[in-house]
Parts: sequence; structure tokens; C-alpha cells
Amino acid sequence: SLSYFADDYAISAGMMTEFWGVTESWHLVDILNQTNVAANIDEETKLGQPMVKLELYQDWGSIQFYWLPVFRERIFPSEEGRLRTQLVVDEDYAQYESSAEKTHQDFAFRYSQTFDRIDLGLGYFNGTDRTPLLLPVQKPDGEYVLSPYYWQNEQISLDVQLTLEALLLKLEAINSNSNAQGHYQALVTGFEYTQVGLFGSAWDLGYIGEYLYDERGD
Repeated sequence: SLSYFADDYAISAGMMTEFWGVTESWHLVDILNQTNVAANIDEETKLGQPMVKLELYQDWGSIQFYWLPVFRERIFPSEEGRLRTQLVVDEDYAQYESSAEKTHQDFAFRYSQTFDRIDLGLGYFNGTDRTPLLLPVQKPDGEYVLSPYYWQNEQISLDVQLTLEALLLKLEAINSNSNAQGHYQALVTGFEYTQVGLFGSAWDLGYIGEYLYDERGD
């Protein structure tokens, strides 16, 4: 990627990775980059995303605008890969809600600011969702495989972290609207506490507890 920095703005273009969010168990608001499930099933490994990013710096916070011109499909384990689903996810049978498929023009916006002990982020995304629905299809030879279906999604997100010395209180919430999933809300909230110098040693112990809610239920 190539970046230019000025006093009150910066512009970048190329293959980049952008992380949104604060929670640990599930990165609910992190929507820009695609996931490489073949590398790790915990969905922490991300693929670089072609993008143009404009960031404006002001006393009242920073604003980031994203243009995402090319979509990258999720990488799943192959037939001989481990761990994988019983039916192989065949990327050759990928389907898209948009007729533009990989060239659908996605856009995103984010506002972030720190208020004393509070870190706040507000995000908006409109484009091809990075998490596909997996639909069973039958190939011409009679074999059944899973087809990734990439749907169009409009999502508004909120992430907040309150820092109280060794205690962090966290929240991520989304409002999502699409033809494939309907209109729903979801959130992840909880805490992270670090016990420094466990029993007078050089060891630290971290405690994490989070609650996950999704209006879609099962």
C-alpha cells in the first residue's frame, strides 16, 4: 500500500488490513477484511483488502472513509484439508446476490474518538458481506458440495471500551439489514481484567467474561 500523511488528514491506497472492535470472543463489528478459514478455524486470520482510505483528524475525533472496489472470497479448507465440514465448501460454485459479483463497489465509514477513559467507535458498511451463507448444491457428477452465497448487507455498528485501571469494560453492537438475513440486532459485551504480578511473580493473569446475543436466535 501507499500512504500520504498531512497535518490533518491521511490517504492510503492498496492492499490493507483494517481492524474494528474491542471484544475478544467474537469480533462482531469487524467487517472490512475477509477471513482465511483454511489457515485457522478461529477466524482470526484475515486477508488483505484492496481499498482506498481517507482519514480526517479533528479535535472532535477522526473520520475514516473507505472505498472497497474488489471483493475477495473466503478461503475454506480443501477436500484434504483439516479441519473442514463434512461437505466440502467448493469455491468454484460461489454465488452472489449482486450481479456485479466481485466488482460490486463497497463503501464504509467510521468515526472514532477517546473521551477520557472511554474509546468510542461508530461504523457504517454497505456492500458484500464477508461471511457467506453455505448452501448445499449438487454437481453434475451427483456429488453434493456447499456453495458460498455472498449477500448484500447494510450494517451500522457501535464499539465502546471503558478503561478502569486493570479492568476493561467492552461492548460491540450491530444493526444489520439485508435480503438474505432480514433486519436484526446483535451484541457482544463483557469485561477483561488483568491481575498483574500474580503471587508476587513476573506473571500476569487475565480474566475475560463476555455475553453474546443475536436476535436471530438459533
